Amino acid sequence: MVAERSYRFGPLERGGILLGLRWPQLGLLVGVMLCVLGALRSPVLLAPAWLLVAAALGFVAFVRIEDRNLDQWVPILFGYTMQKVTGETVFRGGVFRLGPDEDQITRTVLPGPLSSLVMLSVPVGNGRYVAVVKDIRKQTYTAVLQVQGSQFALLESGDQQARVDAWGELLAGLTAGGGRLARIQWLERTLPDSGDQLQRHWRVGGHHDDSWAAQAYQEVIDAAGPVAQRHETYLSFQLRARDARRAIQRAGGGDRAACAVLLGELRTMEAALARAQISTVGWLPPRALAAVIRTTYDPYSVDMIDARGGASTDLAGGLKGLPSGIDPAVAGPVRAVAAWDHYRTDSGFHTTYWINGWPRVPSPAAFLAPLLMETTCRRTVSLVVEPLPGRKAEKAVNRRRMAHLGEQQMRDKVGKVTTQRDVTEADEVERREQELVAGFGAFRFHGFVTVSADDLDSLADACGEAETLASRSRLEMVRLVGEQDQGFNVSALPLAVGVS
Repeated sequence: MVAERSYRFGPLERGGILLGLRWPQLGLLVGVMLCVLGALRSPVLLAPAWLLVAAALGFVAFVRIEDRNLDQWVPILFGYTMQKVTGETVFRGGVFRLGPDEDQITRTVLPGPLSSLVMLSVPVGNGRYVAVVKDIRKQTYTAVLQVQGSQFALLESGDQQARVDAWGELLAGLTAGGGRLARIQWLERTLPDSGDQLQRHWRVGGHHDDSWAAQAYQEVIDAAGPVAQRHETYLSFQLRARDARRAIQRAGGGDRAACAVLLGELRTMEAALARAQISTVGWLPPRALAAVIRTTYDPYSVDMIDARGGASTDLAGGLKGLPSGIDPAVAGPVRAVAAWDHYRTDSGFHTTYWINGWPRVPSPAAFLAPLLMETTCRRTVSLVVEPLPGRKAEKAVNRRRMAHLGEQQMRDKVGKVTTQRDVTEADEVERREQELVAGFGAFRFHGFVTVSADDLDSLADACGEAETLASRSRLEMVRLVGEQDQGFNVSALPLAVGVS
């Protein structure tokens, strides 16, 4: 019997410059010293004012509220206040975005930073098309693959380890010299199942007669479909134009050449996924990707979109004459409002969490099973992974190692105690260096969880359920405040939006 392998993650690095202090804290500390010096050199009547300013700067630099220093709250409060003042917290799309001389929407209209995205339709042969989302500002190209879930949690430990190793090999290939993909997003979401797919399957492949078995089967489908919950999993692959500049130029330049280079990478990734025993449904065409985006903004549209799929080119058994999916021009929200601690779209209220702590104790490969499999609310779990080239990763590790050595020397000089967290962070940096020397790849990754509901009361209950299951998965989550619209863009949509 194969011994079960365990996995663990290091602590979140604080990224301090000196003695664990960040640049803003160091700047504020310099301000405190200048204020103290001003108090010593000024008249007695002005000294209390200088000391008061020094106390205020020290308060901002070192006091923490909800696991953040006050100086970290400043950009959040400033950004949210500017959004309120400029009216950017409210987005009106759809017909409200039409100009005075327009009578129809001609392209996808999404709120905020997503307004620079356009959806391209790339032919791949046999009358099929793949949706490629282009970011005009950042010059990136993204395609989305739908994959089928597997009974990973039910597999024996040896089979789980084999699949995890295969997935690791796939990721390691991204950091190799010829890898051109700049970002990968894994997204798994739950939706209330309308039961339409079950009905289609029975309508198309069932044996319809007046037998007792056929009637019983129809009754079971009618009863189970509307209360079921379905899981959908997507992998998004993003190509950055500047990273593949030469290949794009060789292909002729422009969007068509960039899409051709991306499709070549996608074929390689599809073969790698097959070796990892990951079953794929297919690359999403424009109407299918638009449907995913639309149902994220408007959960009530699931029933309407599920009923489609009866056009001459569709064999899914949907309504006659209606193509599956929706037009990309109407994929965005009609109205979206960004509040301090939640984000409201057409028919849903959403709250996004950032996963700032992964299991630090040895955990099995299926440590996410409670969060992924036991939730009864609508939720989305997303992981954004960015491969780092070998040289860049080595430079980053060397900088962190030198920083830890400098901090240790400074602690020894000033007599500051070295905490166990300091030791753990230094050990984690050393472990990363050993892995890089051994040939393993390095990645920058962020995890997010978005919880959705029909109203604020239901959202509060759903958030409580998600927080409980996340703790069972040994995750630490921080609820985003003042940045809920940005968190929603990164977490809930399979568009591989980056994190600065």
